[in-house]
Amino acid sequence: MEKAIIRCKVMNTFFQDSSAFYSNNETILLISGDACKDNTVSQSHRVHPTNCHYYIECQNKVPYGRACQYDHCFGIYTVEVCSNCNDVTCPATNDSCANAITLQKKTVNMTVHADQIVGLTSPRISNLHTCTGNVGNPPENIEVEIRLAGNSNYQTIFPSYTTKTDSTVNCEITRVLKFWIGFTTAMYNATIRCKLTNDLNPDDSPAYSNPEMLYLVSGKNKLIFDKLCFAKKSNNGFG
Repeated sequence: MEKAIIRCKVMNTFFQDSSAFYSNNETILLISGDACKDNTVSQSHRVHPTNCHYYIECQNKVPYGRACQYDHCFGIYTVEVCSNCNDVTCPATNDSCANAITLQKKTVNMTVHADQIVGLTSPRISNLHTCTGNVGNPPENIEVEIRLAGNSNYQTIFPSYTTKTDSTVNCEITRVLKFWIGFTTAMYNATIRCKLTNDLNPDDSPAYSNPEMLYLVSGKNKLIFDKLCFAKKSNNGFG
């Protein structure tokens, strides 16, 4: 059962056709029953074999699994307590992060660039919007959603230009998704948000950023402004 997924399920036995409800998925990270066989004191702590967000408490020769508080880890050089994960060296099994499963809190934030011009047909890659999320390991996906003015539901939008950068600290992955949207007149007073989803475990509830309202500027207004600036420069001898 190592790295198996477990969850709770609620069903209505009187109405079999009604939809079931599920808890969040949790991953099993096993500890060997003889992990404390060489312990010689009444109580000691030692590193977890596969995930340094956990540790083993030995009571005589009986092992108990314990969890560090959020953003803390128990590394191979730790003596008795969990420390900030940035200051901890995890077991060799976590070096590549290929098989690591972290329990970091899933969060995502959005930053919307002020350059919101309607009618542009090519990306302005210096003026991108940004979703930044703690995406877990294995990583989840960041999507962009939009809710048009007058609508009650969000829908997924597919930006015409995106870049994605992942950074890893102690096998925890932070993803920065930068994107550009070709805004249309239908998007006036719309709101957009970032969405964190889990393709491997679709029953997991998604995480969302705070929604941001769009304050769009007509491309025609910008064209008029550019022409006025050009005329002013010409009159001043710069044309």
